[in-house]
Amino acid sequence: MWRRRADVASQKTQALLFVMINLILVTSIFILTYTFASDEKSSYFIELFMTNEDRIKSGYEKLSDEEKEQLNLWFIRTIMKILSMKDKYNNVGKTVTIDEKCNGRVLILSDGSVWSINMIETYKIILWMPFDRLIVIESKNSLYPYKIINLSKDEEVLAKYIGSEY
Repeated sequence: MWRRRADVASQKTQALLFVMINLILVTSIFILTYTFASDEKSSYFIELFMTNEDRIKSGYEKLSDEEKEQLNLWFIRTIMKILSMKDKYNNVGKTVTIDEKCNGRVLILSDGSVWSINMIETYKIILWMPFDRLIVIESKNSLYPYKIINLSKDEEVLAKYIGSEY
């Protein structure tokens, strides 16, 4: 049990590190975009990643400024999506049970997923039992992008996916 708690703490640390790295990358992207945009020769972030050969083969130089701007925005959105892919939970909508509750703020589910529960709602999970049927769905909350619904008790909590034990 202590080992599992240490693993959960390690996963929390990894998740926090991942978020910090993403913030640094996003900040760097915007700083580079601003800095690069001030250059008179070029004004698009995507150009940092393209060689002259890439520009020729892709027909990039033939694009209008408006088309280049749209391509640049698409490129930045794509990078942002890739950076956020780690936080995706793949068993949305599937029934699971509780494997373990750790310190009232962390749930480990039967599929090995580890969850941080919204601190305001931790009182709800105190009486949740290992045999309760749960389902995870997406929420519209950016800080806690998932809801864990206890189908047995008709309760729900906001949660953040930390990762998987397996």
